[in-house]
Amino acid sequence: MNKKLFLIPITLMSCFMSACTIKTEHVTLDEILSYTDEGHGYYFVYGIDEQYSTYYDLEHGVANIIKENLGEAEFVAKADGLSKNNSNRKVQYHLQLDKPHHKMDYFTIYIYEDGMIDACSIGSGWPISPMDQYTTYRIDKENASKIIDKTIERKQEVQALLDAERKEAEEYATFENFFAEYAKQENKIVYYYYLGPSNGYRHLNQYSHCITDKDGDISEDLMGLEYQFVEGYLEVDTNNDAIGVSAKDRWNIYIDTHRGNGYMCYVYQSAYTGHDTIEKYFTVNKEKLDALNDKLSKIVEKETKESK
Repeated sequence: MNKKLFLIPITLMSCFMSACTIKTEHVTLDEILSYTDEGHGYYFVYGIDEQYSTYYDLEHGVANIIKENLGEAEFVAKADGLSKNNSNRKVQYHLQLDKPHHKMDYFTIYIYEDGMIDACSIGSGWPISPMDQYTTYRIDKENASKIIDKTIERKQEVQALLDAERKEAEEYATFENFFAEYAKQENKIVYYYYLGPSNGYRHLNQYSHCITDKDGDISEDLMGLEYQFVEGYLEVDTNNDAIGVSAKDRWNIYIDTHRGNGYMCYVYQSAYTGHDTIEKYFTVNKEKLDALNDKLSKIVEKETKESK
């Protein structure tokens, strides 16, 4: 028997078990920049006094800064990975495409203050994906500094807009506005979480029960809990006995029925990040909470019996 015949399926199996890679047409820096209008861009800035996070490239602002100030980029070499550039300041730009080009759909450009540029192209094909591509370029140092400086200015501009947007959301996230939105809902649901036995085992499991507030009396009790926002963090255990209420699609209140602590989570639409979250902690009147908890517990017990 010819043993070489066994090598073919083994080789193929090895290829399919680990995603194979193939060489594809090389993507140039100019091509990457031409894709920015059809993709989702994110950027970092390094080497400045402030701590910078990842930012969504709103309206392709940073992509346009790079295009307008790049000048003539000189090709240096294809590489096996990113260069070990020790520049203190740099811009890192990420681009993700919904539709790949040359089988590539994720790109990163690093622009260093000394004028060197790393460009990286990655494809997510399966089971055969393209080999990662790394390319080094060189531009004028003044152009590199312009790109970094203008990106910092853009970042600060967007940060000011984000701060104003968040302040407005924080001011809106009140109990009055929450219950005003909750009252508009046709079906007012209260989520009641409680611990119960787990199929004969000794440990307890958390169960949830949806209670429909048909008469509005539960809403009145909820609104009368005398909420008080507190600064900082409070421990709120939602894995045991708790009450949850939702308004709109992204506005929730959870109350720990043992401690009388709770938190509000308000997810608001952001023009700059897609969405962001406001979290506020609060306490309630424990005596009124106990009375509401007792009422909800009896409703759950009754509805559970009726469903059997």
